[in-house]
Amino acid sequence: MIAPSAVVASDWGSALTDDDSLYQMVLEGLNSFPIPAAENRPQVKLIRWVKPAEWAQAQVDCMAEQGFESTTKQGGIAYPETPPEQATALYVAMYFCQASFPVDPRINLPLPRDRAEIQFRYLVDTVAPCVRTLGVAVSEPPTFDVWFSAYATRKEHWDPYADVLRTAHPEELDALLDRVYEQCPAFAPGAYPDDLRG
Repeated sequence: MIAPSAVVASDWGSALTDDDSLYQMVLEGLNSFPIPAAENRPQVKLIRWVKPAEWAQAQVDCMAEQGFESTTKQGGIAYPETPPEQATALYVAMYFCQASFPVDPRINLPLPRDRAEIQFRYLVDTVAPCVRTLGVAVSEPPTFDVWFSAYATRKEHWDPYADVLRTAHPEELDALLDRVYEQCPAFAPGAYPDDLRG
C-alpha cells in the first residue's frame, strides 16, 4: 500500500472526507510507480473501496484479470517475476489494480496523539495477547509517551507484529504471518475515522 503525502496535524477533522478528495489522495500516492511515459499510465476509475484486510486478495484477483498471477503473502502481495521487457506492463497492471481497488488513504496517515493512544492500548491489550496465543514471544511494550515519540517521527517503534518477523523460523514465517494477520486484526476500533471507506 502506498502512503499518501498528506499529514493529519491534530485530528481527523482536518482531513478531507469526500470521495473525490480521498481518491485523489490515492492517485497521488501512486505517482511513484515507475511507468516511463505519461501516456502509458492507464485511465482508471474507482471500482470500489476495500477494507485493509481485503486489499491483498482484491489486488491478486485484479492482477489475474490483467494477466499476472500473484499471491497473497504476509498480509501483502507477492508479485510475479517478469522479464525486463514486461516490467512496464507489470507496473501498469499494478497501478490499475491499486487505483481500482484502494483502501481509504486515511488508514495510512499518521494518527494524531489522541487516536494514537487508542491504537497503542489496542496493540498492548488485544493484539499482543492474540499474537502470543499463536506461539510468538512478544516483547514488553514501552510507555505510551516513548512509543508515540518514535511513532510520530516515523522511527522504529514497538509493534507486536514485528516480533513475529524477529522470532519466527524462516520456513514457518509466511504461514505464521498469514495466521497472525487473519486472527489478530491490526486496527483499533475508534482509532480511525468512523466513515472509513470499504
